[in-house]
Amino acid sequence: MKTLEDYLQAAHAEPDSDYFTEMFAYFTGFLKGFTVVSETVLSSWLLLQKIIGRYPYLSSGVQTTFEELFGRIEKLEDVFSKTDDPDLRKDFMVAVKKNSADWPAVFARLFPLFPTRFIVDELVAAAEWDALTSMLSYVTSRYRELRDAFVWIAKNLLGERWLAKTNVQKEKVYIGLIHLLDITYRDIANKQNASGNRKTNRQIHEFLFDEGKLLEFLMAADRDSITRLYTLVDDVKELDPSIKIQLKHRIKEKHPDFHFLGEPGAEKVSLGLMVTRASFEKKQQDLKRVIDVEIPENSKEIGVAMAKGDLRENAEYKAALEKQEMLKVTASHLKEEVQQAQIFNENEVKTDRISFGTRVHLQNRKSSQPEEYVILGPWESNPSRNVISYLSPLGNALWDRKEGEELQFTLNQNAFHYVVESIEKADLKNL
Repeated sequence: MKTLEDYLQAAHAEPDSDYFTEMFAYFTGFLKGFTVVSETVLSSWLLLQKIIGRYPYLSSGVQTTFEELFGRIEKLEDVFSKTDDPDLRKDFMVAVKKNSADWPAVFARLFPLFPTRFIVDELVAAAEWDALTSMLSYVTSRYRELRDAFVWIAKNLLGERWLAKTNVQKEKVYIGLIHLLDITYRDIANKQNASGNRKTNRQIHEFLFDEGKLLEFLMAADRDSITRLYTLVDDVKELDPSIKIQLKHRIKEKHPDFHFLGEPGAEKVSLGLMVTRASFEKKQQDLKRVIDVEIPENSKEIGVAMAKGDLRENAEYKAALEKQEMLKVTASHLKEEVQQAQIFNENEVKTDRISFGTRVHLQNRKSSQPEEYVILGPWESNPSRNVISYLSPLGNALWDRKEGEELQFTLNQNAFHYVVESIEKADLKNL
């Protein structure tokens, strides 16, 4: 069939040539005397209709009507699934809509095998909500078996306004996606259809996390939905822990008093781990680099060193093992830091007292000179630029002081005497 189509598209195509006549006769042969419509019979009829559309005078060579053809298809899904060419599949759908009064039901039946905008748009345009609802409900309730169609629905239809006219609940779709993510991770580990599972896993991961669709949904969801969805994400063991941590922090940013399953009551903010978003993302990148790059590269070094023979006298092997242990300790430390960090919301800076994210202007009573400091956390501390951590001795002494307040304290046997002249919001982007 591809040969005939390619021939017709060529500039020198001659439908009256012997070559074309032989091919045309070959395909019309499948339509003579058939009793059951196979994928070959169906594809031949569809291809010949395309040719007749271009050369109408050839119509006399094809006497079979679509009604006759369609009426003899015994197993519609089987025949349709074996028709590989997507263009022919669409041609078939067009013919069904044109010739069958029951076309919405046929579209709904075939959608799991051919999830396309064409099917959805035709049903929406005709306001066939019953067929559309039945179709979407069928796929979403069987997401484990109908993975391609289910992921297609998630990626293409969740943003449609008309979705509210069906009984598809967005939360259930997200739940199904997270379940599928977990299933594909396990199937990949067990070497079950690794190629197909990797494809599905990658599509879901990109949609949920790379495109930020799950976070977008969580930010608009109620607390019960957040709890259900985050708990499912947290249970996916193979998922990058930094993704879970980031979701958790974003949830806490919007709902400071929100507590996750397993936490004792409303979790209190730990000031000792308060950080800016920029420093959090930097630390997150450091963790990802160690896990995804440095440890795998070092594992290769261990393999190369092992290949050199006697491990007892192999200095390269011992050095590589030591490095691996150090990298694992580093990764563990970074992971713990990231998990315990609390991202500070810049929109919540208050200037009635010295606090995180403020710039404080002081008058040094001993030197009669002005001094100013930006108060941040230990990750952002940069004394050379007067950025200090509120966990530092000086930061701790300044913390929670008011404008106009006079303070005296001793640090490392040095006496300090300040007056707080003003407190303002620090410009974190230009530090």
